[in-house]
Amino acid sequence: MRGTPDRARRYRYPCLVQPLITIGIPTYNRRNGYFPQALASALAQDYEALEVVVCDNASTDGTDEYVSGLGDERLRYVRHPENIGANANFNSCVDNARGEFFLLLHDDDLIDPEFVSRCVEALDGRLGLGLVRTGSRVIGAAGEVLATNPLGPVTNDGAAVMLSWFRRQTPLYLASTLYNTAHLRAVGRFDSPHGLYQDVVATVHLMAAHGHAEVPDVLASFRRHDDNRGSSVKAVQWAEDAVYLLQVIENGFPERRDELRRIGSVYLCQKCYRVASAIADPAERWRAYREVNALFGGVASPLAFDLRRRWLRAKGGLKRQARAAMGRDALAR
Repeated sequence: MRGTPDRARRYRYPCLVQPLITIGIPTYNRRNGYFPQALASALAQDYEALEVVVCDNASTDGTDEYVSGLGDERLRYVRHPENIGANANFNSCVDNARGEFFLLLHDDDLIDPEFVSRCVEALDGRLGLGLVRTGSRVIGAAGEVLATNPLGPVTNDGAAVMLSWFRRQTPLYLASTLYNTAHLRAVGRFDSPHGLYQDVVATVHLMAAHGHAEVPDVLASFRRHDDNRGSSVKAVQWAEDAVYLLQVIENGFPERRDELRRIGSVYLCQKCYRVASAIADPAERWRAYREVNALFGGVASPLAFDLRRRWLRAKGGLKRQARAAMGRDALAR
């Protein structure tokens, strides 16, 4: 019967055992938003030994009726009687997973139909690996593709992955990362001081301790829109989480500690400046810049960052004005 989780089944390559895979979808009041698309992409996988666990954070929009009405035997629904917070709900998905490998799929992200099967193929029977990562794309609110990020040269070097991330050469998204469930639980699931870089912390722990596999092709979509969870979080909290993450990275790959700190501290500091740059009040924004700068020991100038931000904004405005003028000229002809 299609979709019944059965660990004894075989994948398309007869030498590979087909492990049970859990896709966990945490959700809250997105029944009339992106959630149905995310759930549909999970259920559309071309891989048989699959379960999908929806952990509902006390939604009041009919999410329970929608899920129960699907009638799919691969689907399990867990409803919390009250909202337990976003990160606790992420970890509830991990706690309820029965699969040997686990994907946390946010209720606004998507995966391609062959995401799971290609990840299992990359495992090549090595069920003790920490994780599998794939290429990803960034999509907008309407599903338009904003960026495409294949992984590039495949590597099993976790330190090299982190350095590529720092250099903006590879992305790290939950939607494109399949974790070993037992290993993920052993490191405390998804956890960081403020629950902001908890996904990257888990990725580093598992790559460093158990290794990883890669699928270079783009097989997952991270959605960027105004309602993304991190948009209103204080820059200082991001910085505290980032400093913690950097320590985890250094401990995970001690042989390249100096290089990782040198490059990573600048990258993470500037990412936190970017969060601060969204603060409307100038005095508050510069106060956040200074606090972030202090947490990172002055590795990157907030003044240089802000001047560049203003220059890029002005440059973008001029380009938009030029395009608008060209459009007006075309209409006048």
